[in-house]
Amino acid sequence: MTRSFGAIAVAAAALPAPAMGAATLTTERSCYTAGEQIQFTGTGYSPSSPVVVGLAANGRSGAFKPATSDAAGAFAFTGNAPTLDDFGAALRPGPGPTRIEVLATATDQATLGPTGPAPTTLFGQARFTLAAWELHVRPWETAVPAPGKPRRVVTLRTYGWTNLTGTLYAHYVSHGRLVHTVALGRLRGPCGDLTRTMREFPFRPVPAGSYLVQFDTRLDWIKAAGRLGYRRVVVKPADAVP
Repeated sequence: MTRSFGAIAVAAAALPAPAMGAATLTTERSCYTAGEQIQFTGTGYSPSSPVVVGLAANGRSGAFKPATSDAAGAFAFTGNAPTLDDFGAALRPGPGPTRIEVLATATDQATLGPTGPAPTTLFGQARFTLAAWELHVRPWETAVPAPGKPRRVVTLRTYGWTNLTGTLYAHYVSHGRLVHTVALGRLRGPCGDLTRTMREFPFRPVPAGSYLVQFDTRLDWIKAAGRLGYRRVVVKPADAVP
Protein backbone atom coordinates (compact mmCIF):
# COMPACT_ATOMS: atom_id res chain seq x y z
CA MET A 1 0.00 0.00 0.00
CA THR A 2 1.22 3.50 -0.81
CA ARG A 3 0.92 5.93 2.07
CA SER A 4 0.68 9.70 1.76
CA PHE A 5 2.77 12.03 3.84
CA GLY A 6 0.94 13.86 6.62
CA ALA A 7 0.79 17.56 7.39
CA ILE A 8 4.10 19.32 7.96
CA ALA A 9 4.62 20.89 11.35
CA VAL A 10 6.24 24.29 11.66
CA ALA A 11 9.05 22.92 13.80
CA ALA A 12 10.58 19.47 13.86
CA ALA A 13 9.43 17.35 16.76
CA ALA A 14 11.97 16.22 19.33
CA LEU A 15 13.41 12.83 18.42
CA PRO A 16 13.76 10.04 20.99
CA ALA A 17 17.11 8.52 21.72
CA PRO A 18 17.33 5.12 20.01
CA ALA A 19 17.48 1.93 22.05
CA MET A 20 20.94 0.65 21.27
CA GLY A 21 21.14 -2.16 18.70
CA ALA A 22 17.40 -2.70 18.75
CA ALA A 23 15.59 -1.18 15.76
CA THR A 24 16.59 -0.37 12.17
CA LEU A 25 15.14 1.67 9.33
CA THR A 26 16.30 1.60 5.69
CA THR A 27 15.25 2.96 2.30
CA GLU A 28 16.05 1.22 -0.98
CA ARG A 29 17.66 4.34 -2.50
CA SER A 30 19.46 7.40 -1.18
CA CYS A 31 17.82 10.08 -3.37
CA TYR A 32 14.22 10.82 -4.38
CA THR A 33 12.16 13.51 -6.09
CA ALA A 34 8.67 14.64 -5.08
CA GLY A 35 5.98 12.01 -5.56
CA GLU A 36 8.35 9.11 -6.02
CA GLN A 37 7.66 6.01 -3.97
CA ILE A 38 9.98 5.39 -1.04
CA GLN A 39 10.19 1.80 0.17
CA PHE A 40 10.75 1.79 3.93
CA THR A 41 11.74 -1.38 5.78
CA GLY A 42 12.47 -1.87 9.46
CA THR A 43 13.39 -4.61 11.90
CA GLY A 44 13.66 -4.96 15.67
CA TYR A 45 10.29 -3.47 16.67
CA SER A 46 7.60 -4.86 18.96
CA PRO A 47 5.67 -7.70 17.33
CA SER A 48 2.34 -6.79 15.72
CA SER A 49 2.54 -3.15 16.83
CA PRO A 50 2.08 0.24 15.14
CA VAL A 51 5.22 1.96 13.87
CA VAL A 52 5.16 5.61 12.75
CA VAL A 53 7.66 6.80 10.12
CA GLY A 54 8.30 10.52 10.27
CA LEU A 55 10.37 12.84 8.09
CA ALA A 56 12.16 15.99 9.21
CA ALA A 57 14.23 18.61 7.37
CA ASN A 58 14.82 22.34 7.36
CA GLY A 59 13.02 22.85 10.68
CA ARG A 60 9.82 21.11 9.57
CA SER A 61 8.45 17.62 10.04
CA GLY A 62 5.55 15.33 9.27
CA ALA A 63 4.63 11.65 9.40
CA PHE A 64 2.97 8.89 7.41
CA LYS A 65 0.01 6.96 8.73
CA PRO A 66 1.20 4.16 11.02
CA ALA A 67 2.45 0.88 9.63
CA THR A 68 2.12 -2.38 11.56
CA SER A 69 5.01 -4.67 12.34
CA ASP A 70 4.68 -8.40 11.80
CA ALA A 71 5.06 -11.20 14.36
CA ALA A 72 8.86 -10.95 14.05
CA GLY A 73 8.88 -7.18 14.67
CA ALA A 74 9.62 -6.22 11.04
CA PHE A 75 7.62 -3.88 8.82
CA ALA A 76 7.63 -2.67 5.21
CA PHE A 77 5.53 -0.10 3.41
CA THR A 78 5.74 2.35 0.54
CA GLY A 79 5.21 6.09 1.01
CA ASN A 80 5.19 8.95 -1.49
CA ALA A 81 8.09 11.39 -1.19
CA PRO A 82 6.95 14.89 -0.15
CA THR A 83 7.80 18.04 -2.07
CA LEU A 84 10.59 20.46 -1.34
CA ASP A 85 7.89 23.05 -0.62
CA ASP A 86 6.65 20.84 2.23
CA PHE A 87 9.96 21.56 3.92
CA GLY A 88 10.07 25.23 2.95
CA ALA A 89 12.82 24.69 0.39
CA ALA A 90 12.05 26.75 -2.71
CA LEU A 91 13.65 26.00 -6.07
CA ARG A 92 17.02 27.72 -5.97
CA PRO A 93 17.96 30.00 -8.88
CA GLY A 94 21.33 29.50 -10.52
CA PRO A 95 23.31 26.57 -11.87
CA GLY A 96 23.40 24.38 -8.75
CA PRO A 97 20.88 21.65 -7.89
CA THR A 98 18.10 22.20 -5.38
CA ARG A 99 18.08 19.46 -2.75
CA ILE A 100 17.94 18.90 1.01
CA GLU A 101 18.85 16.07 3.37
CA VAL A 102 15.88 14.45 5.07
CA LEU A 103 15.98 12.52 8.35
CA ALA A 104 13.56 9.58 8.44
CA THR A 105 12.65 8.07 11.80
CA ALA A 106 10.59 5.00 12.71
CA THR A 107 9.14 4.99 16.23
CA ASP A 108 7.64 1.91 17.87
CA GLN A 109 4.40 3.22 19.38
CA ALA A 110 4.15 0.29 21.80
CA THR A 111 7.33 1.39 23.58
CA LEU A 112 6.43 5.06 24.04
CA GLY A 113 6.12 6.41 27.55
CA PRO A 114 2.82 7.88 28.82
CA THR A 115 3.82 11.39 27.72
CA GLY A 116 6.14 10.67 24.81
CA PRO A 117 9.48 9.00 24.05
CA ALA A 118 10.95 6.98 26.89
CA PRO A 119 14.55 5.75 27.37
CA THR A 120 13.48 2.31 26.12
CA THR A 121 11.63 3.53 23.03
CA LEU A 122 12.47 1.42 19.98
CA PHE A 123 13.54 3.85 17.31
CA GLY A 124 15.33 3.56 13.96
CA GLN A 125 16.54 6.23 11.59
CA ALA A 126 17.84 6.73 8.05
CA ARG A 127 18.78 9.67 5.86
CA PHE A 128 18.09 10.38 2.21
CA THR A 129 18.25 13.30 -0.20
CA LEU A 130 15.12 15.00 -1.55
CA ALA A 131 16.00 16.59 -4.90
CA ALA A 132 14.33 18.76 -7.51
CA TRP A 133 14.01 17.31 -11.00
CA GLU A 134 15.27 20.11 -13.23
CA LEU A 135 17.05 20.87 -16.47
CA HIS A 136 18.61 24.11 -17.70
CA VAL A 137 19.93 25.36 -21.03
CA ARG A 138 20.35 29.04 -20.20
CA PRO A 139 19.66 30.62 -23.64
CA TRP A 140 16.37 28.70 -23.74
CA GLU A 141 15.32 29.90 -20.29
CA THR A 142 12.99 32.48 -21.79
CA ALA A 143 9.33 32.88 -22.52
CA VAL A 144 8.50 30.72 -25.53
CA PRO A 145 9.45 30.78 -28.31
CA ALA A 146 13.10 30.49 -27.33
CA PRO A 147 15.81 31.44 -29.83
CA GLY A 148 17.66 28.48 -31.33
CA LYS A 149 21.14 29.00 -32.74
CA PRO A 150 22.60 25.66 -33.91
CA ARG A 151 26.25 26.81 -33.83
CA ARG A 152 26.09 28.30 -30.32
CA VAL A 153 27.86 26.37 -27.56
CA VAL A 154 25.85 26.11 -24.34
CA THR A 155 26.09 24.35 -20.99
CA LEU A 156 23.43 21.77 -20.19
CA ARG A 157 22.81 21.22 -16.48
CA THR A 158 20.29 18.67 -15.30
CA TYR A 159 19.61 17.09 -11.91
CA GLY A 160 17.22 14.73 -10.18
CA TRP A 161 16.89 11.81 -12.62
CA THR A 162 16.84 9.66 -9.52
CA ASN A 163 15.42 6.34 -10.74
CA LEU A 164 16.07 6.94 -14.46
CA THR A 165 19.64 5.78 -14.69
CA GLY A 166 21.88 5.36 -17.72
CA THR A 167 22.38 7.63 -20.71
CA LEU A 168 20.45 10.86 -21.18
CA TYR A 169 19.19 11.62 -24.69
CA ALA A 170 17.90 14.78 -26.34
CA HIS A 171 15.13 14.25 -28.93
CA TYR A 172 14.70 17.04 -31.47
CA VAL A 173 11.19 17.05 -32.94
CA SER A 174 9.66 19.28 -35.62
CA HIS A 175 6.02 19.23 -36.78
CA GLY A 176 5.38 16.15 -34.66
CA ARG A 177 8.17 14.12 -36.27
CA LEU A 178 11.52 13.10 -34.79
CA VAL A 179 14.39 14.90 -36.55
CA HIS A 180 17.38 13.67 -34.57
CA THR A 181 18.34 12.02 -31.27
CA VAL A 182 21.58 12.93 -29.49
CA ALA A 183 23.24 10.96 -26.68
CA LEU A 184 24.39 13.48 -24.07
CA GLY A 185 26.20 11.29 -21.54
CA ARG A 186 25.60 9.10 -18.52
CA LEU A 187 23.73 10.39 -15.50
CA ARG A 188 25.90 10.24 -12.39
CA GLY A 189 25.50 9.93 -8.65
CA PRO A 190 22.51 8.78 -6.59
CA CYS A 191 20.40 11.74 -7.76
CA GLY A 192 21.15 11.30 -11.48
CA ASP A 193 23.01 14.49 -12.49
CA LEU A 194 24.73 15.60 -15.68
CA THR A 195 26.59 18.77 -16.70
CA ARG A 196 28.18 19.15 -20.15
CA THR A 197 28.86 21.67 -22.87
CA MET A 198 27.36 21.11 -26.31
CA ARG A 199 26.15 22.88 -29.40
CA GLU A 200 22.46 23.66 -29.18
CA PHE A 201 21.79 21.47 -32.23
CA PRO A 202 24.75 19.03 -32.40
CA PHE A 203 23.85 17.58 -35.80
CA ARG A 204 23.23 18.67 -39.36
CA PRO A 205 21.32 19.62 -41.35
CA VAL A 206 19.25 21.88 -39.10
CA PRO A 207 16.42 23.38 -41.14
CA ALA A 208 14.72 26.57 -40.03
CA GLY A 209 11.59 26.06 -37.98
CA SER A 210 10.18 25.41 -34.53
CA TYR A 211 11.49 22.47 -32.50
CA LEU A 212 10.42 20.55 -29.45
CA VAL A 213 13.54 19.43 -27.56
CA GLN A 214 12.67 16.64 -25.17
CA PHE A 215 15.11 14.97 -22.76
CA ASP A 216 14.73 11.36 -21.74
CA THR A 217 16.63 8.26 -20.66
CA ARG A 218 15.02 6.26 -23.47
CA LEU A 219 16.66 6.09 -26.87
CA ASP A 220 13.27 6.00 -28.62
CA TRP A 221 11.25 9.20 -28.65
CA ILE A 222 7.81 8.79 -27.10
CA LYS A 223 5.46 11.68 -27.76
CA ALA A 224 3.57 11.46 -24.47
CA ALA A 225 6.60 10.65 -22.31
CA GLY A 226 6.20 13.75 -20.14
CA ARG A 227 9.92 14.22 -19.62
CA LEU A 228 11.77 17.50 -19.22
CA GLY A 229 12.29 19.70 -22.23
CA TYR A 230 11.55 22.88 -24.15
CA ARG A 231 8.36 23.07 -26.17
CA ARG A 232 9.36 25.70 -28.74
CA VAL A 233 12.93 26.47 -29.78
CA VAL A 234 12.84 28.46 -33.03
CA VAL A 235 15.66 28.40 -35.57
CA LYS A 236 15.44 31.37 -37.93
CA PRO A 237 16.36 30.96 -41.63
CA ALA A 238 19.54 32.98 -41.10
CA ASP A 239 20.67 30.50 -38.42
CA ALA A 240 19.78 27.27 -40.24
CA VAL A 241 22.59 24.80 -41.00
CA PRO A 242 22.61 22.97 -44.35
